Amino acid sequence: MKFYRRFKAYLALREAIRKADNAYLDGGGRFYVLPSGDGKLVVTDKKNFRMLKSKGYINRRATTQDALDECFYFTPFKDGHGCITPEIMAIKRRQYISWVDAQHQLKKASKKAQKRNRS
Repeated sequence: MKFYRRFKAYLALREAIRKADNAYLDGGGRFYVLPSGDGKLVVTDKKNFRMLKSKGYINRRATTQDALDECFYFTPFKDGHGCITPEIMAIKRRQYISWVDAQHQLKKASKKAQKRNRS
């Protein structure tokens, strides 16, 4: 991954983590930083996760455990336990960088296909 793209991805993740931490401090509860379908990051909690499922934006069979597995960051529970450890955070960062690479490859392939269709 190019340095610029990696730095831009790092800034996006840092901003999403900041939003999740602020939401946790304001309202409590566990918040998740999840990938969205358009290549951006979404900060959500359990209540909004259920709403996204009911609207059909997320698979109806998805569980909060799936959200925990797929998220790039999560805050502690309301009572303070369940913090993210540095080891897990390193794994989640690698997972995020991999996702950013995959999104870039999809965008690149889509541009190539559009270019071929025009010719």
